Formats: sequence, C-alpha cells, structure tokens
Amino acid sequence: MSAIGATMRSNAPTSAHSGLQKDHFSFSGYCTATDKDSDKALLKWTCSRDGDRCVGTFDWIGGTGKYAGIRGRSRFDGGALGQGPLGPIGDANWNGEWELP
Repeated sequence: MSAIGATMRSNAPTSAHSGLQKDHFSFSGYCTATDKDSDKALLKWTCSRDGDRCVGTFDWIGGTGKYAGIRGRSRFDGGALGQGPLGPIGDANWNGEWELP
C-alpha cells in the first residue's frame, strides 16, 4: 500500500448534505480523488464538526484505472482554508487502509 492521499488531488464533493441538531453539525457526501495519471478513486464520507475541523470517516467505494475495485475505510479530519477561484478550498488529514482486487 502506498500513501495515495499524498499524491492525489481531491475534487469538490459531487454531492453533500449537512444537518444541525442541538448545536451539532454533521456533513456527508461523495468525493472523487484524481491522481497524476487521471485515475480516479471514489469515496463516501461523513463527519461532524469539532471546533473548526470536521472529523469523520470515509469509505473507498470504487474507482477507475489502477483504483478499479478499491475498498477500504479511513478516518479523517478536514477544515476550510478559504475561498478559491472555483469555490471553497480546504485540507484533510487521512489515516486508514484500502485494498485493491
């Protein structure tokens, strides 16, 4: 296994949902990560706000090219850095495992 998060660009979520329940924010959605060869890995994520970070998990649910059939689970914490020319930008720290067929 290599550190795919270190070499991949993560696009904005293709869909997202947020909710507020008793001052507790939760978010979920899908994201496509694309590597330098344009191969893609799809992940489904969910998180809850912890201060200025969103802490949660994501599941690797599929991909293209070398990531076809990817499966696994990772934990992450992410946060907003500001506004970019195409929308919000942020960072995320990932820790987990995945398998390829």
